[in-house]
Amino acid sequence: MLRQNRAGLLLVRKLHCSVVVMKPFDISQLARDNSSEKRNQGFNIESLIKNRMDLETDKVVSENATAAPNRFATMFDKEKRQAQKKTGPRRNSESTHHHNAGPYPKKPYGKTNSGSKTRPEIKTRPHKRVVRFEFKTGSDQAQAALKSIIAKVHALSTNYKIKFIDPVSGEVKLSNLVDIANSTDLREAGLQLLPCKEGDLPSIKKVSTREMLKLYSDELAAEKEKALLQSGSVAAQRALNQRLKSERKKSAAKLLNIFWNISLGDLKNQKKTELANRLCKGETFTIYLKRKGREVATPEGEGDEESETLNMYDIRRSLAHDEDALNIETQRRELISQQLFCILDEMPCTYEVEGQKENKLKVTVSPRQDAVKQSISPSSEECTLSAKDLKKQRQLQKQKEREELLKLKKQEKEDNLDSLYSFKIED
Repeated sequence: MLRQNRAGLLLVRKLHCSVVVMKPFDISQLARDNSSEKRNQGFNIESLIKNRMDLETDKVVSENATAAPNRFATMFDKEKRQAQKKTGPRRNSESTHHHNAGPYPKKPYGKTNSGSKTRPEIKTRPHKRVVRFEFKTGSDQAQAALKSIIAKVHALSTNYKIKFIDPVSGEVKLSNLVDIANSTDLREAGLQLLPCKEGDLPSIKKVSTREMLKLYSDELAAEKEKALLQSGSVAAQRALNQRLKSERKKSAAKLLNIFWNISLGDLKNQKKTELANRLCKGETFTIYLKRKGREVATPEGEGDEESETLNMYDIRRSLAHDEDALNIETQRRELISQQLFCILDEMPCTYEVEGQKENKLKVTVSPRQDAVKQSISPSSEECTLSAKDLKKQRQLQKQKEREELLKLKKQEKEDNLDSLYSFKIED
């Protein structure tokens, strides 16, 4: 009985303390109280008596627990909020500091002494220049070409700052593309974007409208061809191959190979005519005097190992491989080179000679602009004719020769028949 009364008193006391302190009651403590350690302890009557000192301490603990600050309760307290409305926020308060926080200082929004409401001050930023390109002149194609140049410049310089080459003085000046484009009459002139280094301002110069349109059309054609090649077009691949072949022919047309074993008659007749035709067209070309072992002339500085001096390979067809044959070949090369120089001296051109006769000679020939064209083997009419016209004339001439040959053959047959008939009649 005493043990049961003791446990009941302890339970009542703990419930009372939890209610006063506003803390949840931990039921697990009952298990701790009923542990074996407390069972072994003896009965203590003093624990059942709650003296005056214990009551006073419990009262102090309960007052401290109820007086603990609650920030949500104080924040939403009606009396304090009404008092703040009457007095207004303090200047150095946290709310004012939070209101003024930002990139620009702001004044507290409220009534001033005069009674008018003040608005926060906003600093105005400097006004940016409005970029406007005007397309009032020129055709649609010219305007499209100018727009493509503007797009390229914008990719290099977003503010359209450029280096403009003055067409009169040729000086390079810093300018803006807006001013240059708007002041250009596309009916008379156009613009061209020059290649520049990475990080530099783009360079612009004035060109003719025709040249600007040609560059723009070439650019569009290249983009179209690239797209067709990526899609696997066979026609585009064939056109590309044809263009590459024509470019190779043009580059090969600027070279003229003359071998050391050429005869003097061919040099005076055939090669002289070919040189005259090229000079009449105003071409600048290069002549290579070399041995027949190489078909393509190598530029300077390349193939030094193959370009050995005159040796037995140059006279491999000779029967006697001795010094006499070597001297004969040297004299022959001297004679051919001197004959070529005499032919060039008779023509209205200038030339420069490089190399050695023991290996090969490189002769760069350029026509003289001021010199009067002399009457060389090809007539002046042949020089003015184009390549197609010359080809047609040659074809007509060959056709005439064939017709004449056919006529001669027919006459021979008829004569043979007449002679045969006359022979039979006589018999």
